[in-house]
Amino acid sequence: MISFGACEIIMKFMHDTYNTVTLIKRFFPSELAAEFQVLQQQTSLMVSGSSALAFFYRSPFPDSDCDLYVHSRHCNQVIAFVLKAGYRLYRLMTSQNIESVFHTSEVLFYFCSNNYALKTITGVHEFVHHANENLKFQVILCQESPVDVLLGFHSTVPMNIITHDYVISLYPKATFNLGVNFAKFDVCVPAVVGRHKYTSCGWTLIPDSKGGWDADLRDVQRYIGDRYCWLIHLPALSPLPQSSSHILGHSWVLSYPKADAGYVTQYGLLSLSTLSQVVCASSTVVEHWQDGMAKWYVFYRNILL
Repeated sequence: MISFGACEIIMKFMHDTYNTVTLIKRFFPSELAAEFQVLQQQTSLMVSGSSALAFFYRSPFPDSDCDLYVHSRHCNQVIAFVLKAGYRLYRLMTSQNIESVFHTSEVLFYFCSNNYALKTITGVHEFVHHANENLKFQVILCQESPVDVLLGFHSTVPMNIITHDYVISLYPKATFNLGVNFAKFDVCVPAVVGRHKYTSCGWTLIPDSKGGWDADLRDVQRYIGDRYCWLIHLPALSPLPQSSSHILGHSWVLSYPKADAGYVTQYGLLSLSTLSQVVCASSTVVEHWQDGMAKWYVFYRNILL
């Protein structure tokens, strides 16, 4: 028998706990929450890393900042909002002159992603609050989709996403149930430091392929929103234009080139004329793509669901 009273209590808890107001309240005034949600929808801005992880736990990590990932074309719009919220530019942490690429509607290429440092990040702007320098924001500018950068993270624990309408964890069983962190095949200093941060927070690092297959989901055709993800819908704080959630459907495969080393993520980049950003596409999508799937909902439904 279904308890409708219990269902209502749970739904109220989810609505009151997981929303854009609670997401930004540590960093932004609550009255800017609705505007931030609109900004996310307009620019496909994504909150990720430790901020998204902390949102699942409903408790911030000590001394953590907030990382915003967005396509570089939306740089000025996002920075204008951050300045409006009371922040000032502290430093430009990195900047690369990466040429813009014109994409047609086709599968562009297929590759093994190697390390986070070489992902297509065009710049990282760090901001601090005028009244509290412990409050920091990083705006990470991406040449392609922010999901392309996410899939290049140094390990699985930070692979969590907050968009205007969803909170998503890509590896929830490993991260929240088992307390383990699978390491990417990447020995660059930023990756090593990043993994150490999560080890110091209590996650057990698994540097090779000896973890459980049902936790790292090796060689499984994955996509954002699949049955292995945790997915929470965020309520709209103000009327939002009707649109498909383009975060759903990015796909990839995690695999191990060598048994005694970390994983790599495999996917290609698919350009659609109906989208402003490319889509990360696994081999399943590459092999079954048809021209008639140019509309996002057809592609998502026919190939991935």
